[in-house]
Amino acid sequence: MLVAAAVVLGGCGGDDAGGSAGEGGTPSASSSGPAAAALSGVYDTRVTLTGSTCDGIEVEDAPTTVEQEGDTLTVSHAALVLTGTVGPDGAFTTAPQQVEVGPDTHALSAAGTVADGHLSAEVSAEVSGSQACRYTVSWDRDRK
Repeated sequence: MLVAAAVVLGGCGGDDAGGSAGEGGTPSASSSGPAAAALSGVYDTRVTLTGSTCDGIEVEDAPTTVEQEGDTLTVSHAALVLTGTVGPDGAFTTAPQQVEVGPDTHALSAAGTVADGHLSAEVSAEVSGSQACRYTVSWDRDRK
């Protein structure tokens, strides 16, 4: 069986919360994004396959590390690393990342929200190679 590339491509990302502080140690917001400390961290992500036209896709829960600098957001889930933009309200989108899984290429991207210590996103995958199909996965959970 094929395990969804968006979920188990190897080890997990680090748990560096990152971010910068303003005067008095208070997190500072960028003019184009929310305060990094408000978003950055490790989220104990519940993963659910929400749709698939592919054969053999399975998913597993895994920690997700979110790192934010200004309006750039990096989301690491298992060995998958997606980078994109985040707005002042925590809404984000990532650029597609191509991942090879056996004979197939999975083009993965995510869109969602990270705010108030909660991550909610939909990961979309377009698969080519031995099969041409697509699947979607939801990520949902609170920061550890």
